[in-house]
Amino acid sequence: MDCSPKYSNPFLVEVISRLDFATPIKQFATDLPKALIKEILNNFKIMEPSEPQLVETPEGSVIAIKENVFYDENRKNRVVLTPTALFMDYKNYTSFEILKKQFIPIVESLYENNPNLLSRRFGLRYINKIFIQDVGISDWGKYLNDALLGIFAIMGENNNMLSRAFHNLSWNHGHYNLTLNFGIHNQDHPAIVRRNEFTIDLDAFYSGSLEYKEVEEKIELFHTKIQELFEYSIKDPLREKMEQDQT
Repeated sequence: MDCSPKYSNPFLVEVISRLDFATPIKQFATDLPKALIKEILNNFKIMEPSEPQLVETPEGSVIAIKENVFYDENRKNRVVLTPTALFMDYKNYTSFEILKKQFIPIVESLYENNPNLLSRRFGLRYINKIFIQDVGISDWGKYLNDALLGIFAIMGENNNMLSRAFHNLSWNHGHYNLTLNFGIHNQDHPAIVRRNEFTIDLDAFYSGSLEYKEVEEKIELFHTKIQELFEYSIKDPLREKMEQDQT
């Protein structure tokens, strides 16, 4: 059971779960197994295949990539299946339980219909963009762990001219990697920051081959580690802003 904190109004803008294949599944450029399509359509009922495009692989070969895209009824969430990857992209995320309930059966069907499937990478990513009206750069200490804010002390008297302040931290735990990208990215860079929006982008991943059951185990681990790092990064006033469920 997932006992991690729940928020009614999080600042999540996107959640991505992605499985990359070690070698392309060439048949996906022209056709998909009916059982796999059926499994995806259980929750993503709008299917929009694209025309194949020629793409050069890391090995130097050229293959036809056809994106088979499946949307949910609100067209906010989607599953994309290509010869090189399967990924689920949520713009309207509700809970990890739902993500796992929707993603894992698709992965199971994918492996069942491709017995020789080898993965190259599996990852889970949560992107938060925190925007609070009238919060200035000097005010983030009320909402975020001070450990994330040291960069703003560098020539802090010039923060009104700040154009970008962004960090990247990566940890290698052996059986998985964890990356934290954080700060004010500023989509208008190199212009001065006008919208003081703080990004917390968390990505957990494993590089290498996984069996189906290992994907299920990893997604649980990744969610736990991402949640722990997110909770470390924030303070109670932000939890109140996001309306943490106290039940």
